[in-house]
Amino acid sequence: MSLRIYYMLKVKRCLISLSVAILVACQAIAQCKLVYTDTLKLLPDYFQVDSLDLDSSLITRYGYRLRAYIGLEIEDNGAYYWDSAVVDINAVMYCERSYISPDAISDEGVMRHELYHFKIAELFARKYRKILSTTSPISPETHMEIKKRIMMEYQQYQEEYDVGVNYYSNKRKQKEWERKIDLELQELEDFKNPRVVVHYR
Repeated sequence: MSLRIYYMLKVKRCLISLSVAILVACQAIAQCKLVYTDTLKLLPDYFQVDSLDLDSSLITRYGYRLRAYIGLEIEDNGAYYWDSAVVDINAVMYCERSYISPDAISDEGVMRHELYHFKIAELFARKYRKILSTTSPISPETHMEIKKRIMMEYQQYQEEYDVGVNYYSNKRKQKEWERKIDLELQELEDFKNPRVVVHYR
């Protein structure tokens, strides 16, 4: 065997090993991330942070017994065409950044409150998908403006929800917000599919 062939085989083996390592790492990361579904139920096992890094006065004042790290994930799935791209928009919860205190594990009401934070993320994922699906073609600059506006509105809505239910302490208001969020999700049922084709001009 020539020296050149020997080194080519060695490089090939290294690349295969690297690909396997990357695949395993990606699978491990994926296990720590929940993607929203209509049938999802939050479980204590999904909250993998041991302690919340917050000032104790904040914990006392706002009752941080549980915090789900929830957000919108916008991924370019790598499919490009001459004038368009395929984008996946998901509401996700990152388990390795979410916390639950031992006394909240059996509190279904607190867990339900957090589930509706997740539903709000899905609501804005659907709003985003709708805009991209019905506003086309768009320029890349317009796409970035839409994304920025959606993210700002999303954060504001999450804050309004917490204040509106007084961080879950107002049970009557909690029920009202649940009905409101469920209704808005139902109105955007046509935009459940996370995959959107964005047409550019």
